[in-house]
Amino acid sequence: MKEYFTDCKTKDERNKAIVLSVGDGYTHQEVAQYLDTSKSNVTKVIKVVQ
Repeated sequence: MKEYFTDCKTKDERNKAIVLSVGDGYTHQEVAQYLDTSKSNVTKVIKVVQ
């Protein structure tokens, strides 16, 4: 998962990386744990970005 978030410098880049990582098969929970945030925050980002 590191490859998705290594080059993220802005919130928008991070949000796009969240959508990409979930689209590639990672669960909301896995992304949330990696980013040290809640699953609901990941879900909200996906709803807003898509």
